[in-house]
Amino acid sequence: MCVDDSVDLTEMLAALIGNQPDLEDVGTLNNLDSIVAHVQNRRAMVVVLDLTIPGGKPLDAIRALASKVPLCRVIAYSGYDDELTRIAAAEAGAWELVSKGGEPDAIIHAIRRVAAATPSLHTA
Repeated sequence: MCVDDSVDLTEMLAALIGNQPDLEDVGTLNNLDSIVAHVQNRRAMVVVLDLTIPGGKPLDAIRALASKVPLCRVIAYSGYDDELTRIAAAEAGAWELVSKGGEPDAIIHAIRRVAAATPSLHTA
């Protein structure tokens, strides 16, 4: 599941994910309203979440997902990929951080790593 306020970005990511034979797109969200319920209802295993989505606190959403949907893994997706952002995302419970400035395949590779439980940020 992709969560970002940009409809164009969520549609692009959904199409990219949907074209992978080993991945399934289970939907998109354009805000953080009821994110836990949406993730539970759609049984999302991996959530790609924009760290700068307006109208909420993305790090709190990551914490809520980690607490209430422990089988779901979150990939923080951001234009900011500095060390402080990485630390904040990891402390909130993100399994990985992918830069929006990177190649589109980077998010696909991250989804596969996180789904396989080999994240780069998670320290548990």
